Amino acid sequence: MSWFDPSLRPQDIQKLKHGHYTHQGMLDLHGMTQDQATQTLNTFLREKLHQGARFVLIIHGKGYNSDAGPILKQRVIEILESFPSLLGFCSALPKDGGTGALYILFKKQRSNNQV
Repeated sequence: MSWFDPSLRPQDIQKLKHGHYTHQGMLDLHGMTQDQATQTLNTFLREKLHQGARFVLIIHGKGYNSDAGPILKQRVIEILESFPSLLGFCSALPKDGGTGALYILFKKQRSNNQV
């Protein structure tokens, strides 16, 4: 699963897909209900954006313990697709969780001192 803003350069897409960024935060949503995960993810994204992070890792799991499949994965994707400050996201490499995790790339944020 992936989504990239059209403005993202191809070389940056490749860097994201290959996990070449150092993540500046990680969130593990395992064991949370959909409501808990939604609230936790929204808070995490806002905090990391405020801190100036560019790259984070979200672990949502693969849904193996759910009769309905990967519910959290679908919810995470819905939230990310509507979050305005992202340049892209994609499934992580196996060492970081594979299809049970996502790499997230934020847009660069202007500091309050810039005009």
